[in-house]
Amino acid sequence: NGVILSEWGEFASPDLARRFALYRPQGVGQAALKKAAKNAESHLGETFSLDVFERGNPVYCTTLIERSMQDAAIPFHP
Repeated sequence: NGVILSEWGEFASPDLARRFALYRPQGVGQAALKKAAKNAESHLGETFSLDVFERGNPVYCTTLIERSMQDAAIPFHP
């Protein structure tokens, strides 16, 4: 398990995902959204880990999105 880039159809396919959620921040400019996307993209290939002692800073899908959005000053409250 790790950070990968996949097409929406693959991500949301019933073969891979039983459920998923979308978060669409309101009133956020394109520059902030692009900054968050670039930040997330910079983690491609990293292994997911919830072990704070192993990495010092656990990374999983939600934490990756949260940090990317915080870095771009986008409010994130899932």
